[in-house]
Amino acid sequence: MGCCTQMHFFHYSTEMDEIELIQPDDFHHHIRDNSQLKDLVKHCISQQWGKVLIMPNTNPPITTTEKALEYKEVIPIYLKI
Repeated sequence: MGCCTQMHFFHYSTEMDEIELIQPDDFHHHIRDNSQLKDLVKHCISQQWGKVLIMPNTNPPITTTEKALEYKEVIPIYLKI
């Protein structure tokens, strides 16, 4: 049996009627290729997501592990721009 660490990504108080999201995650973010890739990666950064789960939406589609790994290598290039 494994052990999990509980992580908190929001503040909640029973004395208040609101929840403050500190740094939300985006678990379904479609990203294209070419020039759109650069713009969408910048958009993700500007939104200050904690994590983004990338859903490649490319033409032609990514159909092999090799192509997925190549695509994964391109994304960090745009994080530095």
